[in-house]
Amino acid sequence: MTATPRDPGLQPERTALAWQRSALALAVATIVVGRLTFSAVGPAALLVVALGLGQAAVIFATAHRHYRMRTGAQPARRWPTAVHAALLSLQVAALSVLELLDVLRS
Repeated sequence: MTATPRDPGLQPERTALAWQRSALALAVATIVVGRLTFSAVGPAALLVVALGLGQAAVIFATAHRHYRMRTGAQPARRWPTAVHAALLSLQVAALSVLELLDVLRS
């Protein structure tokens, strides 16, 4: 069996693309839930939307920076994957609370 040479850029690229898809999904879900719950919840929905969009932008930029770092285009820095995963979970929980408030007020 002949071993094929492994491209060192593939795995970091897949990871960066996965985080970028997660950021895009977070942004879309935040906008949709904010739009649907604004009439029942009010300004709290705008706050959650603003925080979610800001977080999605940070995750998107960090994923791109991580990819450039892993491929040697940028100096190495620590990438806080656990922090982003925790913030992503908190944003999903905040969106769930908004939906729950919307259902309870209807």
